[in-house]
Amino acid sequence: MAVGEQHPYKEERMEVGLQDDSVSVAELQWLHDLVAVTTTIDRVAMEFLQEITRNAWIQYEYFRRLEENLDVLRTEMQELGTQGTDIIIALNAEEVVHGKKPKAEVSLWLENVQKITREVSKIEEVYGEVGRDFSFTRIALGKHVVKKIEEVLKLKEKGRFSEGLLADLLPESGRMPTTKLLGRTIAERNLEQIWESLIDNEVKTIGVYGMGGVGKTTIMTHIYNKIKSSGTLGTAIWVTVSNNSSIKRLQNGIARAIELDISDKDDEMRRSVKLFEALKCWEKFVIILDDMWKPFLLEKVGIPEGNAYKVVLTTRSKNVCRGMKCQKKFEVEVLSREEAWTLFKESFGADVVLSKEVERIAKLVTKECGGLPLGIIMVACAMREKDDVREWRNALNDLKCSTTEIEEDSAFRDEDLVKYWIAEGLIDAMGDWEKEQDKGHI
Repeated sequence: MAVGEQHPYKEERMEVGLQDDSVSVAELQWLHDLVAVTTTIDRVAMEFLQEITRNAWIQYEYFRRLEENLDVLRTEMQELGTQGTDIIIALNAEEVVHGKKPKAEVSLWLENVQKITREVSKIEEVYGEVGRDFSFTRIALGKHVVKKIEEVLKLKEKGRFSEGLLADLLPESGRMPTTKLLGRTIAERNLEQIWESLIDNEVKTIGVYGMGGVGKTTIMTHIYNKIKSSGTLGTAIWVTVSNNSSIKRLQNGIARAIELDISDKDDEMRRSVKLFEALKCWEKFVIILDDMWKPFLLEKVGIPEGNAYKVVLTTRSKNVCRGMKCQKKFEVEVLSREEAWTLFKESFGADVVLSKEVERIAKLVTKECGGLPLGIIMVACAMREKDDVREWRNALNDLKCSTTEIEEDSAFRDEDLVKYWIAEGLIDAMGDWEKEQDKGHI
């Protein structure tokens, strides 16, 4: 073999070697792809297993914590029920004394409370049939309980009603619906004195104060209608204020009453300027601010001052009248004994004849109501169709006990009397308040 020639066998081995190297690269790529696919499968499988495990654990927690979650649901439902009762008491009071109606959203909320109460009662029934052993029914019930807890919490939050419970009574064209004056002598005297102050050119601000339920708003609805019919005092503007009001909400109330759009004004000062300019367009007006709880500056709201512009407010506190610098202040007092007895008979049923003993106790029951019209009406309605003298004695004893407790509590306000009776079950013990409400008697 000549020098420089390559051995044929060696060349063949080199070709084979190159060929062997090419196969190794392909195999490595295949292995790489296989590992990638396997990793993906492993990851998906792991995620799937984790999801199954998580769901299984959740289902187990529904099973394991059923009693614990049911106790939470019961507690939340109890608080929701108390919240609903407070709202119903407030609505009943306004309905009886002022003829006001709840907002549509409040009525819907109360319906939802009743609905969820029925649903929770059904849950309790099912729970009574489900044992503590493992079962899919118990798991499903546990899941349903957790869902209901969330619904109750949302319902409680919606039930705050920061904008108030009642629809504005101001009609777009004309008079307000009124109820009769409770306690004709006192109420008519108050109405006459307030009217005389209104037509006095020197009087610009008037305060009407007294405990809740004595008829302040009723008197002012009569004043409002008299302004409308007389035409001597200009435009009458009614705004319900409430205890959670602010200057911004008060501005919104006045703007709605005079059909003024101030929604484009976020700044309190700009809103007051726009209100001021709109109100100044009237030659004369009377603004009635019903149920004020704290004083404020008229100029901050945007209410102009002047002899032709008058402001009348109703409040439970004489201090609010002082804070508003009211030139005239009128206290709406409780009913006299004669007026209280007359109102009791009218609410109970003027055509009903009582025995001498029952009538004697009924007068004592009326006396325990402290001259508060709302309390008298509610007690009278609760005692309808009660002719057993023992029931009347029990009612009298219950009211006397409650009055004693109230007198011993220095922080207890007179206007809380009716709410206290209802909370203590005194009204329910004497009659079915809800049935009377449904019948439209109160």
